[in-house]
Amino acid sequence: MRKRLQNTIAESRWTLTVVSVLTTAVWAVVCFNNLSVIAPFLCMLFSTFLMMELNNANALIRIYSRMVSCCYMVLTTMLLSSLCRCVLPVWCSAW
Repeated sequence: MRKRLQNTIAESRWTLTVVSVLTTAVWAVVCFNNLSVIAPFLCMLFSTFLMMELNNANALIRIYSRMVSCCYMVLTTMLLSSLCRCVLPVWCSAW
């Protein structure tokens, strides 16, 4: 039986590495322009690490997959544009 492309990507050991490099590059570009994004970036990295470790410790699924962590990283990076435009200016002006 031939694996479909989505199964190959989901079970790949390189998926998390590639997604981490790409999302970190996007966050780094934003951090150069707006230093108040560093704290959410560190929180995103820590929560991604915790999800990865909980997935390993509890073996929630039988196959090796980091797709939950990868999807979380991609979604929080997509949220970054809304965060920079709406939430952070209000939060920073309160200080």
